[in-house]
Amino acid sequence: MLINQHRVRNVSDTRAQLSTILDNAQQGYTTHISRDGQIAAHVVPPNALVHRGNEFAIMMSATIDSCAHWITNDATATGFHQAGDPIGIVFGWLWRADRHKAMDWLAVYTDTLTGIFEGRSYARPPFAPLWRALRIALGASLDSEEILEFEAFMREHLQDQITPFTLDELAGRERPRGDNDPWPDTAPTGKGWIKKRWRDVVVGDFVPNPDNAYQLNVGDENWCRVITLTESEATVQRVDGSHTTVALADAGSHWVPFQSDTPYRWDSFARRN
Repeated sequence: MLINQHRVRNVSDTRAQLSTILDNAQQGYTTHISRDGQIAAHVVPPNALVHRGNEFAIMMSATIDSCAHWITNDATATGFHQAGDPIGIVFGWLWRADRHKAMDWLAVYTDTLTGIFEGRSYARPPFAPLWRALRIALGASLDSEEILEFEAFMREHLQDQITPFTLDELAGRERPRGDNDPWPDTAPTGKGWIKKRWRDVVVGDFVPNPDNAYQLNVGDENWCRVITLTESEATVQRVDGSHTTVALADAGSHWVPFQSDTPYRWDSFARRN
């Protein structure tokens, strides 16, 4: 529970003010009772929504599932932007109430998200662009100083949970990638895109311009539309209308960032050319 320091009473004050505390509770105010410098109990309004069984877990699981599907769909379309205000509000509330519980449920969120990605044959979500999206979402409930505290605590304690992330990622370093994963997880701005294998790309998807030598750039003009696909090669259209061919190594098993929606300014760039 979030503690309002203005409504903390020690045991002696509670005894002396019990009638007033009960009146305040009926008016909707919570009082926190401290003993030996620690919060020992709370006097809450009679209609307070106190969970007694697994109600909280059910509500959290439903929220996490919904929000994990939302960010997956959003990032599929246009890349990782923000994780959504609802998940930011929930984790902000958890952080203020119990930061260790916030880490417990953050691990559930990342596990749920990873399961969704795997079900769609996407590469597992990298930490850097996901945290960037969550950091923006946390702004719906936490101030900038609290978000910095959240990040520092998370980088130290999330490794104690079962998560898909490497220690390098949690420490702010790049995720180790294999030879079949040549594109970085993020552009210099920190934004990232979901990756899938070339064999799962479909005509109409947008992929990074192969002329960029595996350097991700945020600009919409740096993406190409896939116009034809075979088992061994893909033909993509640059923003200037020209075409180039991408050889698909190892039966298209290499990972490539993609977005299913047309980049916002891509058509306008194309018309200029």
